[in-house]
Amino acid sequence: MPYFQPATNNIFGLAPAQGYPGSQQTNVYAVSSSEGTAILPGDCIVRTSLGTVRAAVSADSAHMMGAAAQALSTASFAQGTLNLLVYDDPIQHFSITNTSSANLTMAAIGKDIGIVTTATGTGIPSTLVSRSKHALSATVTGSSGPGIVRLVALHPIETYSSNPTGTLKWIVKPAPATDFASNLTT
Repeated sequence: MPYFQPATNNIFGLAPAQGYPGSQQTNVYAVSSSEGTAILPGDCIVRTSLGTVRAAVSADSAHMMGAAAQALSTASFAQGTLNLLVYDDPIQHFSITNTSSANLTMAAIGKDIGIVTTATGTGIPSTLVSRSKHALSATVTGSSGPGIVRLVALHPIETYSSNPTGTLKWIVKPAPATDFASNLTT
């Protein structure tokens, strides 16, 4: 992955982390035809109240249920049709970059973190690498409160520091939801 570089401000969404729990398992899910945003590889995927899935938006407080394993244009959205491949192993860990304004510290490990969905500019797709623009925000939501992902560790590609700064790669996993209803969005 040429875009996977240490201490570099390059946004690529969520990529399954090798050497961490999870088997890069995928399943297919339906995306409702009422959704209006194309999905790119690496987008954080959340469930909707319709029983379908969609790419997360910055205002979401829903927990992540997986990451898109493929691109899907809005023309391909169809409720009832299994059309989106998602990395959905509940113990899968992912690599992700924080935004340039989100200086996360080691104290944030174990906490739930929000996702910024347009981290490098406006709109989707990312024309630079044809990958997701999803990145970690500076919003630490607590150890059990609403959030999208749980911060697990600073990625081994980065040079360890007790006080890391800058745009870095991190390891995250889906944050646990308290119940099925809390994992739904509209």
